[in-house]
Amino acid sequence: MIDLPEIIGSGGALWGAWHTLPQGVRTRCLQGIDSLTGRLTHRLSQESKKKDAHVDDEIKREEHQTDAQKNVLELLVPKVAERISADPILLEQATIAMMGKSYQNKLNTDSVINNAFEDISKKYSDSSDNNDSLDEDWLNIFSSHAEKASSERARQLWGRILSGEVRHPGSFSLSTLRILSEIDKSTAEIFVNLCPIIFLDFIIISRKNKENIFSDLMYLQEYGILKGVDSFLSMNFKFLGKKTSLHDGDVYIDIEVSSDDKLSLNSIVLTRAGKELFKTIDFEKNYQRKIEEISSGLEEVPEIVSYKIHKIIMNENGIYRYSTIPDKVWSKQK
Repeated sequence: MIDLPEIIGSGGALWGAWHTLPQGVRTRCLQGIDSLTGRLTHRLSQESKKKDAHVDDEIKREEHQTDAQKNVLELLVPKVAERISADPILLEQATIAMMGKSYQNKLNTDSVINNAFEDISKKYSDSSDNNDSLDEDWLNIFSSHAEKASSERARQLWGRILSGEVRHPGSFSLSTLRILSEIDKSTAEIFVNLCPIIFLDFIIISRKNKENIFSDLMYLQEYGILKGVDSFLSMNFKFLGKKTSLHDGDVYIDIEVSSDDKLSLNSIVLTRAGKELFKTIDFEKNYQRKIEEISSGLEEVPEIVSYKIHKIIMNENGIYRYSTIPDKVWSKQK
């Protein structure tokens, strides 16, 4: 079960960052906890941990919860109570059987909060300094999904979503919550496999390579994660002269074009839900695969005369440093 004083308190996952968080983030943390658990948490705002009778009683009730479960077992099934009480797994199974869905929902929600706090403690420097509150409608819908997060992977995902919303209110739309609640494991795996080739918030891919994974792309489009699968969307970039550069956190692309007006790239685009999901999940980067996919797409663009792709080796406050020797050089045959 979640132990809020232990999490926020000395030695907890969030304690080292708690007093460096903007006030709005701390307020939203407590608002999220109160909404998901229904428990008062005002004690956590005091580093001195002064005595608070109401919260102390709440903590004591949690500490004695296991003993209370054992007592119920002894009343209901005296012949097996001793054996079950001695086995934590059997005890939890028996408790779930007695208390039903509400107990399991509580376990799920508490685990989601734990994961959210762990994520906030790692990403505390990336937090908004505004004092906006969390939207109550958003919290109500989020809570209904968090209660159903029975697997560890699902609990981590919903924990990161809560972390993102606490640090930056409005990061996750209600439509994204709905999509995430409906997505199955195979669809999630398809998206994770696609993530290494995402550039900014779209995918540069050749028509041939798109055909090879067309069914997977269509599946993600049907879920509302991608758009432009059945017909490419144009990403337009305006610039002066005939040279420009594009970059994300991984690659830096120098491009020379035949027109000095704009560059149009045929792309598959992430929807808002896709972008929000992309920010949240873990995936293994594959730099070589990424530049190969980008190269195949760029070489189909008539306006591009040549390009060079470099690997970004440092990003400091939006100032990029990349390898001097490009990993890919291409020039159109004249």
